[in-house]
Amino acid sequence: MRSRLLLNVCLALVLAGLAYYVAYRPHESQQETASHLVTVDRKAINTIEVEKYKEFVLKLEKRSRTWFVNAPFRARASNDSVDLILDISEATSSSSISSANDAQYGFDAPTYRLNLNDQRIIFGKVNELINEQYVRTMSDTFLVRTHFGYNLPYTPEKIISEKILGPEEHPISFDFGDWHATKTNGEWKVSGATHLSSREIEIWASGWRITSAINVETSRKNNESSPRVMKVGFEDGKTVSFTFIQHDQGFSIDRSDEDIRYNVGTESGTRLLNPIEVAKTL
Repeated sequence: MRSRLLLNVCLALVLAGLAYYVAYRPHESQQETASHLVTVDRKAINTIEVEKYKEFVLKLEKRSRTWFVNAPFRARASNDSVDLILDISEATSSSSISSANDAQYGFDAPTYRLNLNDQRIIFGKVNELINEQYVRTMSDTFLVRTHFGYNLPYTPEKIISEKILGPEEHPISFDFGDWHATKTNGEWKVSGATHLSSREIEIWASGWRITSAINVETSRKNNESSPRVMKVGFEDGKTVSFTFIQHDQGFSIDRSDEDIRYNVGTESGTRLLNPIEVAKTL
């Protein structure tokens, strides 16, 4: 009877020890060895290259606080879309996988290759059993959550900002040929065919900064008749020509410094072209 009691006590101690090991040891080990896959700090990343296998190469560059597309076309990028790409910089893993066979993990025909500054990350197959994706960087292979791969754009157009103006573009002059407005010391001076107050021009100008396109295109035809051109000057000294083409669905707008066509509705296009239409609502 006594020996059975001692045996039960010993078994209880062994089980308690195993429970402690399972509950605490793996957690401590993971915290000690887990590290970021991307070695460069997220805030220090200023160039991105996304290559989708046999489809496209997308090149992005950060200038000040704005991301720009340099290839396969010129455009401003959506900061929200770029942030999704950069989420991979927060990915961690506690151990790497020994991999000699590229085909086994999908690295012989990777879905994407991603360069963040000088660090390359290759996206391979998805492990269907655990729903994680194989990635390789700096000769090491890891499993990460699949959303990092899904965050990458499946077409270059998906990265384009639909805003007519960028976050750092603050207009200080408008020239429409028969009238123009210039902002000096916080006041707008208007001359020509339009006679509006500084406050009215300021409200109209703010509308340019918040206007978004219904959709964007990367193909721009140059055979439209009677386009209307507005030259806009910005605080940084840059001047951009905006060409407005009116059609049944509204207006298409081309920027002289980009390869993108922004399509807006009739009301939005009319308000951008004509400050008097905005003044009527005040």
